[in-house]
Amino acid sequence: MTTLSTESKPLLTRTIRQLTPTLVSQIAAGEVIDRPAAVVRELVENSLDAGANHIEMRIRQGGTSEIQVTDNGSGIASDQLHLALEHHATSKVASLTELTQCTTLGFRGEALASINSVARLSLFSRTKQDSHGWEYADHMSAPKPAAMAPGTSILVRDIFANIPARRKFLRNQTTEWRHIHQVVRKLALVRFDCAWKLSHNGRTMLDLKQATNATEMAQRVAMLVSDDFMQNALIIDTAAGNMHLSGWISLPTFHRARGDMQYLYVNNRPVRNATIAHAIQHGYRDTLFHQRYPAYVMMLELEHGSVDHNVHPAKQEIRLRSDRLVHDFIAGSVAGVLATSNQGKATNIQDLIKPGNHSGSRQNHPAPATGQASLEHFRQLSLTPSRIEESQINYPAWNMQQTADSNSSNPGAVSTAAVDYPLGHALGQLHNIYIVAQNTSGLVVVDMHAAHERIVYERLKHSLHSGKPRVQRLLFPEICDLSLQQAEALVEMQANCERMGLIYSRMAPQQIRVEAVPAQTGGFNLKQLIESLADNYLSTGDWNSPANGQNNGDAPVDDLTELIYERLADCACKAAIKAGRTLTLAEMNALLRDIEHTERSSQCNHGRPTWVSLPIQQLDKLFMRGR
Repeated sequence: MTTLSTESKPLLTRTIRQLTPTLVSQIAAGEVIDRPAAVVRELVENSLDAGANHIEMRIRQGGTSEIQVTDNGSGIASDQLHLALEHHATSKVASLTELTQCTTLGFRGEALASINSVARLSLFSRTKQDSHGWEYADHMSAPKPAAMAPGTSILVRDIFANIPARRKFLRNQTTEWRHIHQVVRKLALVRFDCAWKLSHNGRTMLDLKQATNATEMAQRVAMLVSDDFMQNALIIDTAAGNMHLSGWISLPTFHRARGDMQYLYVNNRPVRNATIAHAIQHGYRDTLFHQRYPAYVMMLELEHGSVDHNVHPAKQEIRLRSDRLVHDFIAGSVAGVLATSNQGKATNIQDLIKPGNHSGSRQNHPAPATGQASLEHFRQLSLTPSRIEESQINYPAWNMQQTADSNSSNPGAVSTAAVDYPLGHALGQLHNIYIVAQNTSGLVVVDMHAAHERIVYERLKHSLHSGKPRVQRLLFPEICDLSLQQAEALVEMQANCERMGLIYSRMAPQQIRVEAVPAQTGGFNLKQLIESLADNYLSTGDWNSPANGQNNGDAPVDDLTELIYERLADCACKAAIKAGRTLTLAEMNALLRDIEHTERSSQCNHGRPTWVSLPIQQLDKLFMRGR
């Protein structure tokens, strides 16, 4: 058995010299072109920058043998074709100012040169002023005439054929094709003004016309993402200052095990950014089932100077100048859309009676999607006398009292109020767990504990933020020993913590004296919380305040807010009506009305649906009426 020697060996002594142009170009190409999909992305981005509104891509053998991208853009003049294949030659950027204010998808001028260094590239182009096109490749001494329509067509053959060591790292043709398809789908989801055609091995895989209105845009998203997503999607369109957020986000009941249905665009560029991803997830707080991910197609528009696209070789990651400002805008926008819309999807009865959906435990049943049409317009109704009377029924579990009128009412009676409420009028209880109601569309079934839990939780949160926080003074103030940096961080964020009810002072350079805590946060490890707040502040200290450009210490207070919300959620769960409790019709109707007027009421605090709807048409189909 041989062993590796651990003795250090002297390095070869070489003189410093410049690399050959060929080696330099291949090293640079490795940063940009890692697989055929990168070739497609770079070529398509150039087409879009050239003003094309029709792009056709022909792919063979997963892009390993041939890629051709043809557009109807502005084209390239014949005397500039040779420059297009030179490194860092571009018409898109001419100064540092233009680089920092970059408005194009491509701006480095190395895409064609990098592709040309690892494959055989032929360039065909014609401007609208020319009577014919021109063909050029780097082995030609000059361009030659070519018959073609105005625009540009680039043919790339045998990628990595001259670099066998890199070609062996390519996957099989099916995998490489899947990456190409994903690149085109991402761009087609944001550039609705462009028509797209994509073929593989002679077979048309995508053929998309221009989408000129909201309906056509929605149809394209349904085709490229999924029909299920669009049937469970909410439109988001918000603006603040120079920020504009638009697109589609999924209902909390439509979630994924992975973040594989998330499409994010900043200034029409598909990107990844941890701050934005966290903000979107944060917007779904209290509504998304645990360890699940929402789906979205989201476009964020910012001032071009506030985004740095030049931090990743493939331009897939960005840096934001004001992370905190963008984070709060996105999180608030997402939360606002979810809070003000209880729109949902009608549950299909066939999904509930499929074989395999039944088990001995009720907890094992899959959670159906929440109810049918939007409740938003019902919130605009004034409180009628019947609404006020029903609201006065004291149904909460901690003080459940049945009135004399409720006890004497006919348990089988159905309210005939003039208002057609979205959740209808209660008919009765099922196993003292569910409320069964009738509305104009059909049947509504409400999980009374889950619904009441959301109602109580939202009221507790509203109480927390409506005035001064409830503070619990400590009988014996707690002394926390910290590092010098942690103590200084807590001093900087002291005012913001006090707004949430956490009151402390600095006793020594490395000691904090905690005197009071928020009343809702009993039973937690105080020192652990203090250290977490300080550490998060130190790690996010570059988040700037939008008011004065200085850090305002808000970011780490999110930890304290999360902790308080967890305690409020526990309180709401314990205080909500429990399964097995008998309610009168008046109490059931009062609960239904409160659901209709509570934000995020389609889901409980854990992301489970609170109510489902069965339209009369599905009931007719179930009983084969009309056949």
